Amino acid sequence: MPWQQYFYDVFGEVDPKTGIRVYRECAVSAMRQVGKTTGVRVAKAHRALDTTTPQLIQFAAQDGIEAKKKWLAHAKLIKKSPLADRLLSLDEPVTSNGKEALNWANGSVEFPISSKPDSGHGDTLHLGVVTEAWSLQDDRYENTMLPAMNIVPDAQLLIESTEGTAQSLYWNARVDEQRARYEADPHAPGRTMFLDWSFGPDDDPGDPETWLRRIPSLGYTLRLEEVQYAYDRATTPAKMRQFLRGFGNIRDLGAAEGTMFEESEWEDGADPESRIIGDITFALEISPDRSFSTVGVAGTGSTGGFHVGIAQRHRGTYWVIEYLVRKMAELNATTIYVAAGSPAALMVPDLERAGLTVVVIPRNEVAAACGGIYDDIREHNLHYTPGQTDLDLAVSGAVWTGGDVRTFSRGSSSVDISPLYAVTLARYGSILARQENSDILSTIA
Repeated sequence: MPWQQYFYDVFGEVDPKTGIRVYRECAVSAMRQVGKTTGVRVAKAHRALDTTTPQLIQFAAQDGIEAKKKWLAHAKLIKKSPLADRLLSLDEPVTSNGKEALNWANGSVEFPISSKPDSGHGDTLHLGVVTEAWSLQDDRYENTMLPAMNIVPDAQLLIESTEGTAQSLYWNARVDEQRARYEADPHAPGRTMFLDWSFGPDDDPGDPETWLRRIPSLGYTLRLEEVQYAYDRATTPAKMRQFLRGFGNIRDLGAAEGTMFEESEWEDGADPESRIIGDITFALEISPDRSFSTVGVAGTGSTGGFHVGIAQRHRGTYWVIEYLVRKMAELNATTIYVAAGSPAALMVPDLERAGLTVVVIPRNEVAAACGGIYDDIREHNLHYTPGQTDLDLAVSGAVWTGGDVRTFSRGSSSVDISPLYAVTLARYGSILARQENSDILSTIA
């Protein structure tokens, strides 16, 4: 496939001045079932054979057992191919416990290593391969392999994986670091290769155009109909996260330890028939790094309780004023709610100059707002239209702050919880508006 050819072209690039491979560290992040394993098999075989000196290759996976299973599967495929003639003997691979090895006739050898700290130490290494890196908690394979390459100028470390979960500590850190380096300077020199195929933050995950643009195996080993089928089945937040991880290479952060809600509690509120009746309240929330702005809405639900939703969410803040002025005029709304001390509170002067009434919710009332929506979700008194992925992810990854008076933690949550805060503030604003509009005399007999 073209993406695999591109990978080989870059991974195998040689500096014409020195004759050594350009990239010391090579990382590939891509969706499941796009051909990463085939790419690794070919890279290992090519390294073993395209050489004038014997090569030592180490292969690692989630743990020692998985490494041996995958390594053996690779070796059996080679024995069924024309490359079998290039092996040392018909008895390859050696599968004796602790002595596993695939020996090539030219002296190159490949063996699997375990996850024990001392596994692989003492060997001079030409190619180290780490697969399924999302399952790793630390960088022990790097710490084993890279020092063994010090006296081999064109040695390489190849790491491949799909994005994982909140527990994928090693891979998450590596991917985040490489993406940040690219954003800072796309043309920065170095000996690190990072290839990344995934849905972008502004992509519509349900749009076939997104699939065609982002999934490198689509039209080759994967049909459009299979992606559509998988997307149509993603009817709950958990299933949507599975779809995004498998087909979009998006990290599944819903499994973070300490999240506030059971998934079933939130999923029970999904109601395609529910809508807001009567007045609609608006709230604005901006992520701490100001990369995204979210407008939340809330009001009385047609099926009882509250109905909440995301009216709009986009990158940056440039669009917020124009959108709110237009949308709130359409719905005959004039008041927008923001949280005191939040990034959105910095926009209060601009919102007021645009003719909007802004209510800044004090910090102690923000805690009440968080507690209120938490209770409504658990007591099935809150409804929303299904399919709001950003809101689903925010709910699934949110955690409490510490202390006696708790709010949703912007810093400790595993995801950007701005969408959750936006509907939380909108719901609380709806309560405040009801109280302001109620006639106290009507309660007196």
